[in-house]
Amino acid sequence: MEVGYKDSKSLNRMSIDLLKESDVYETYHDLGISYEDIHVHEYLHDTSLQDLLAFHQKLFKEGQVDICITCLYFVYEQLKLQGIPVYRVTPTRSNIRETLKTAIQKWETLHFKQSQIAAIFIKVENMDTNMNHHTISYDLHRLNLKVQDAVLNFSESIFGTFVPLGVGTFVVFSTRGSIKETGQQIGDLLEKLALISELPSNVGIGYGETALAAEENARLALNHAQNYDSFCAFLVDDRGIIEGPLKEQESITFGYRTENKEISEKLKQCGVTITTLNKILSVQKERGTTL
Repeated sequence: MEVGYKDSKSLNRMSIDLLKESDVYETYHDLGISYEDIHVHEYLHDTSLQDLLAFHQKLFKEGQVDICITCLYFVYEQLKLQGIPVYRVTPTRSNIRETLKTAIQKWETLHFKQSQIAAIFIKVENMDTNMNHHTISYDLHRLNLKVQDAVLNFSESIFGTFVPLGVGTFVVFSTRGSIKETGQQIGDLLEKLALISELPSNVGIGYGETALAAEENARLALNHAQNYDSFCAFLVDDRGIIEGPLKEQESITFGYRTENKEISEKLKQCGVTITTLNKILSVQKERGTTL
């Protein structure tokens, strides 16, 4: 409007930055104006101010455009100082209102997403079958209490509700946002459970708009974790998308088996499991020490 109506200049030969090329060409098409000599430089995350300035300068000096249109104050001022005809695009009040409205809607969507219920199923395998039958009533309960304490501490760290489901099986209810804010300390929990019991452990996390949906997704995630490998966790979100195995960036990792038969035989003679050896090696690696 300013170029064509107020200043009565031609709209046919212009350079335009930051706006989407498709939007510019569609507007010209709808107005019945030729856009063969319209040059557009779309916004890219790595586009510098100097590149945009050079874009307009080059086209004007080569005589390909008569007017430059920019969305940036810096480019506008530099072109104006050089005597190049330039106009600056500024947002209208309706644009500002729509942008704020979109931002609020996105925030509400994110807030709702973060408030989704999260169910976490934790399973330590074979706790009740790997005990000596003569001492099961005491040793099993002691072991289960140690495991329960680790799970309870984890539940407290994510502001969750802890529910024991039996020997070695637990469920924790929290929110999606709480899990993400605390860094999803699933890897730490699995390591603690392995240190306590030396039994395969798995975790399944499920997100849902209701407790039932979250629990169903968590059961599905736990099933995937158990089928995949020991000491791993899977996640199923509210859309049914499966993610896993989940890993921590800075966690102590260890194996529970080895392909080295010589080491396996020596460990058996000493009465030490490969899991225990790998735990020691992992702790040493984390602390930067060696044997």
